[in-house]
Amino acid sequence: MPATRPLGAPATLALAGVAVVVLAAGEFAWTRTDAGEGVAVLALLLGWTLLTWAALVAASTTTLLLLRRRRPRAAEVVLLVAGTALVAAAAAWFLPVGAGSGTG
Repeated sequence: MPATRPLGAPATLALAGVAVVVLAAGEFAWTRTDAGEGVAVLALLLGWTLLTWAALVAASTTTLLLLRRRRPRAAEVVLLVAGTALVAAAAAWFLPVGAGSGTG
């Protein structure tokens, strides 16, 4: 049986990276362009959806790594930690509520 490569850790990092880019684009469209509110709202919703999926994949991958009998590869752990850190940083940076409300 061929060895399988787990995709949870790289998927977490990829989803979180794309989410950060989409959230930054949505924030840019919201505050610095006249592109319209619809584009900004769509980008922010998509970014938060991707970030939520990244968090879910990180949690499930962490659970699977803890339940496995053999030790995880170092690359898996590094990618998972980097992806989780990116999810946490993005959630702290792009606050869903209370960030600048009432200014405009």
